[in-house]
Amino acid sequence: MSPRKDNDLIKEALFREFLRAKGLNYTYERQHILKEILETSRTIKHFSIDRLYNNLQAKRDRISKSTLYRTIKLLEDYRIVKKTDIAPDHYVYEIVEQYNIGHVVCLKCKNIIEIKHRETEKIVNDICRKKGFNIKHIRLKSRATAIIV
Repeated sequence: MSPRKDNDLIKEALFREFLRAKGLNYTYERQHILKEILETSRTIKHFSIDRLYNNLQAKRDRISKSTLYRTIKLLEDYRIVKKTDIAPDHYVYEIVEQYNIGHVVCLKCKNIIEIKHRETEKIVNDICRKKGFNIKHIRLKSRATAIIV
């Protein structure tokens, strides 16, 4: 089995245990939502609720948007996915990696650039200058803190 497939199975088993510890069931809907997220993340890094919903509908899964939102919240709580705001009231999600990632979002084209380094402010400024972005604000997040510069 491939390392990616093994990692997906581990995430699924851990999520099942997380739900059980909270007194919740690992339902058909939760299983299919998690599998769709893992499958979608193979081809695109950042995905929206609408994209997941449309993918599920195309596969004839009758999963409501409210179930999708509730399951995404559980996956966030367990840190399988994380939410990144790219505009007011507009979010994308991604699979949580083992390292902290910074994001630079272009407010015009909504292009997202990931940053995986510690010297974030200098790197963000250099990247924005090279990409032609004008910095409106920088928000740095780690699992423990949020900093607004």
